[in-house]
Amino acid sequence: FNDCLYNACSFDHLELAKYMVQLGATDFNWGLYDACWSGHLELAKYMVQLGATNFAECITTAQRWDNIDIVTYLQTQL
Repeated sequence: FNDCLYNACSFDHLELAKYMVQLGATDFNWGLYDACWSGHLELAKYMVQLGATNFAECITTAQRWDNIDIVTYLQTQL
C-alpha cells in the first residue's frame, strides 16, 4: 500500500492517499517527500498530520522544485 501512497502523493490524489492509509500504508515520510517535490501542498499537510517528520529533507526538495508554498508551510512545522 505504501507504493500506491507514494504515487498518490506524487500525482495529487488526496482521496486515494487517504484510502491507502486506511488499507495500511504507513510510510508518511516518503509520502511527504513525494508531495514536496511534486508541489502538492494539501498532501504535504496530510502527511505531516499523519506523523511525517523529515522536514529538513523535504524543505530542501521543495525549494529545489520551487514549491515555495510547501517550504513556507513546513517551516511553520519545525
